[in-house]
Amino acid sequence: VCGPETHLFCKSLVYSDWSSAKKKLFRKSVFGLKTSGFHDLTGMDTSELPSMPRADYIKLLKDSEGVFEFWIRISQRLLGYQDSQLFGEKTPCNSIHFKEALLINSQLYCIHIYRNPYDVLASLVSRGKSPMQALALYLYNTVNALEAREMPNYIPVSYESLVTKPKEEVTRILDILSLDFQDHMIRPTKDSGSAVTKI
Repeated sequence: VCGPETHLFCKSLVYSDWSSAKKKLFRKSVFGLKTSGFHDLTGMDTSELPSMPRADYIKLLKDSEGVFEFWIRISQRLLGYQDSQLFGEKTPCNSIHFKEALLINSQLYCIHIYRNPYDVLASLVSRGKSPMQALALYLYNTVNALEAREMPNYIPVSYESLVTKPKEEVTRILDILSLDFQDHMIRPTKDSGSAVTKI
C-alpha cells in the first residue's frame, strides 16, 4: 500500500535524531521540522490522510522507535491495511535522503522515477516556480537521489519507459519486490479522490 505525499521522509532529522524530530514533526511554525534543501515544506502533511485526532498521531509517534515504524503504524491504522507487507510513501523530494534511508534500513527500497528534465522543468514552472527555482529543485533532488545509485535496493525507473512500456517496467519493479504482476495494476482508473494506492 502506498500512501499520499506527507513530506515525512524528506527531513534529515528523522534519520539522524528521531527523538528530536518527533518533537517538531507536527509544528507548522518556524520551529517546525524543515525539509532539506530548497523545499519549503514544514512538518508532516496529513491533509490527504483520513482524519485522525492529533492526540492519536502523538500517541503513534511516541510509541514508534523510528520513522519507518511510525509510517507503518499510520498505514495500518489510517489506511486500514493491517495485512499489507510493504508500505510506501511518494513525496518526490524523498529522493534527497535515499542514501540515509537505505543506510539505516536494509529492508527498505527506494524507487527513483526520473524523467526528461525539460518536462520536469515545464511542470514546475507551470505550478508557479521560476525557471531558476525549478532547475535548482530538479538538480538538488536528482543529484541526491543518485548518491544512492550503487546501493542495494535502489531502483531506477524511467518515467518515459513507465508510460510507454508499463507492463514491462511494473513487472521489473515487482520482481525486485518479490511481488506478482496483475493486469489491474496498469489498468487506468477514474480518480476516486483517494490518495492511497493498493497493489
